[in-house]
Amino acid sequence: LASLDWDDIRFTVDEIRRMLGQCRNKTIPEALGVRIHEETQGWAAAIVLLTNQEERYLTRIESVGHSSVLNYFAVEVFERLDLDTQRLLLGTAFLPSISPESGRQLAGVERSSHILADLDLNHCFVSRYGAEYHCHPLFREFLLLRIAESSSPEEIREAQRNTGVFLLKSGQVVAAMDL
Repeated sequence: LASLDWDDIRFTVDEIRRMLGQCRNKTIPEALGVRIHEETQGWAAAIVLLTNQEERYLTRIESVGHSSVLNYFAVEVFERLDLDTQRLLLGTAFLPSISPESGRQLAGVERSSHILADLDLNHCFVSRYGAEYHCHPLFREFLLLRIAESSSPEEIREAQRNTGVFLLKSGQVVAAMDL
């Protein structure tokens, strides 16, 4: 009995180029393969969703679209999460990485450590790197879009200000300045 983990099933840039090239009967430029890999992190469903929309996604690197993936995140992933998990993800979305402490301080979720570990274990677009967790780039983009659509400008500024203060207290000056 073999066990596969996330790194075993992720597509590489070359695999993305070969798969899309076979599907489209054309050579996929390396730069486009790299862009798609960066956007999807090799996640097969995201590759399909990003590239199945229209042929133009495979011809212009700037046009790799997100609407299907973002809709997928909304309907199939985010809305099925419990409220504490949603609050944790939205409350820490402005951070470059998430720690259990940032979840407690910024989102007010005491179970942050447990929730983050579960999201990582279940490959729910959150991966652990040392003591920190990182959201998949497209999932983070979805979270930021969700915040923009559901919050007032004042609420967004307050969340960014709180995040900046947290980052400064954590010694992450550059990340705080990027807000």
